[in-house]
Amino acid sequence: GGDATSSAPAGVPEAKTDTALKDGLKSLADGNAAEKVYARIPKVDSSKFIVDYKTVVADMGGHYVDGSRDTWVANSLNEVKEFKNDSKKTVAYMVKEFEMKKSADQYARAATSKTGSLDMGALHTYKFNDDLFKKVTTLPGATNHGMVMVVDWSGSMVDNLKGTIEQLLQLVMFCRRTKIPFEVFAFTSCYNGSVYSSGGYLDVKYGEVTISKDMRLLNFFSSKMSAAEEEKMMHYLWMIGKRYNRSYENWNITGYPINPHRNYSLGGTPLNDAIVVLMDFLPKYKKDSGVQKINTIFLTDGASNSLPGVKDANNHGDFYQDFRNDNLLIDPVTNKRYEFDGYNNRVTDILLKALKGRVPGMNVVGFFLAGSGRKGSVSRNTWFHILRGGNVTTERAMAMMRKDKVVMLDSKGYDQYFILPGGGGLAVENDGLADDLAGATKAKLKTAFAKSNKGRIQSRVLLNKFVALVA
Repeated sequence: GGDATSSAPAGVPEAKTDTALKDGLKSLADGNAAEKVYARIPKVDSSKFIVDYKTVVADMGGHYVDGSRDTWVANSLNEVKEFKNDSKKTVAYMVKEFEMKKSADQYARAATSKTGSLDMGALHTYKFNDDLFKKVTTLPGATNHGMVMVVDWSGSMVDNLKGTIEQLLQLVMFCRRTKIPFEVFAFTSCYNGSVYSSGGYLDVKYGEVTISKDMRLLNFFSSKMSAAEEEKMMHYLWMIGKRYNRSYENWNITGYPINPHRNYSLGGTPLNDAIVVLMDFLPKYKKDSGVQKINTIFLTDGASNSLPGVKDANNHGDFYQDFRNDNLLIDPVTNKRYEFDGYNNRVTDILLKALKGRVPGMNVVGFFLAGSGRKGSVSRNTWFHILRGGNVTTERAMAMMRKDKVVMLDSKGYDQYFILPGGGGLAVENDGLADDLAGATKAKLKTAFAKSNKGRIQSRVLLNKFVALVA
């Protein structure tokens, strides 16, 4: 019973073990801990956010058909045709290299086994040969790859747009030659003349993350396009890239530049919103296309716009709760949980992890355009911020960029993360041998040809890295 040292009333037994447990639990509690924000990924119908390529071709075709603009349009068409013709040999060479790598990989994984049947042609060697059975070599089938590329269509891409489009055309030409299924999207906030968040947010359930209604995925290229549609799209994008490019042109010769269709102008950076929409699109695309492995490639030049937050309510009505220092994202489709802090880049990393969770085995690659200005070089200050917390020094990164035009870094969200130059550093090289090599020795010509060929391949940095992924 209770006594002088007991907290229980006299005559009442004390549950000392239970009391000790309660006191222990109290000591474990963090009285200063902030409240955790719980969020669920919403169910999104991706078809409502995608502008299909037929609509894009129709919009741009109507926009550029004008008698007063014939010089600009015709001159741009000649330029893109010349660019494609100049690129054909290099792309064909990379296709050949790709096929050779695939064959080498198949033979490296080949398995030889006995059939159980006697090799009648080897019977005469029975006195000195113990193995008289026929053998069969089995070559494993190559993995069927598909590509989905997602391009930043924001205002900060203005200096990098022409080079980015040149890189895109190389990828499209390669995928066409190798018959790899592909889709190319650009995420934008300006379709139908809207700006980010002006149209409000997607209506979701309480406790779910919402996204902007304005975000659209512009389907610029697709393996389902006809050759004529693809050629038109290349021409239209070439004109947009030229319009934003700041290099000098004699407009009396090339024609006066035309601003792009208002639906396809550059706007904000709704990268996070696009990732949420792709969580619905990519699993469907993999099933419909029949590919075994998807390679999803993001090309951006900056951080994403912040998401509005998690839908909540109080006495004043509905509102959107911002992410805090302690958050838990739940994917109701995979039942996976992801903890993260509230910094915007961490939100993107977590959404990318959730995206990979939706499509097992998918390879998610990031290309970051870090350069600026006409030359597109990456400043030392930019390198300092990119490399902060990593194990690569600024000097090492700058040396790698000069040599290879790309630097690969670790990333918490992407499987592979590449840093690219901008501006002129993105341009695709198609130059041949210099005129001053006429009459040069055979050895000098050989060296010059090898250097020129290497430069052509290295300048196609997106295609170069994609080939390495799928070969």
